[in-house]
Amino acid sequence: MDGLEKFLGLPAKIPRSKKKMFLYIKDKIQHKVVGWKEHLLSTSGKEVLLKAIATTIPVYTMSCFRFPKSICHAVNSALANFWWSKKNEERKLHWISWRSMCDPKSQGGLGFKEIEAFNMALLAKQG
Repeated sequence: MDGLEKFLGLPAKIPRSKKKMFLYIKDKIQHKVVGWKEHLLSTSGKEVLLKAIATTIPVYTMSCFRFPKSICHAVNSALANFWWSKKNEERKLHWISWRSMCDPKSQGGLGFKEIEAFNMALLAKQG
């Protein structure tokens, strides 16, 4: 095996670089987010898609492994870019930080999951 095979969606071999090991998750989320027609969705439609699909892709892997901070940051930025964008070519201005959008709705946020905190919660649940 050359380390690229997967068993139950997880890598069969763990390479030295954790960033390379989880790069496929970042690519899968970015591919999924770019495929959606963001200019045809309302803000509530974007919210549902981000919460129901994009943040649930890495859940099984996150419950087994701790993601590197660079992967968590890349996933969060892909989700934020999708949220604030109107068209693919257009420059995106983020009016509010992603961290404040991850606050619960009772505290004025939108209730998105911050990937790094969600990863730690899933690992703590295993313990």
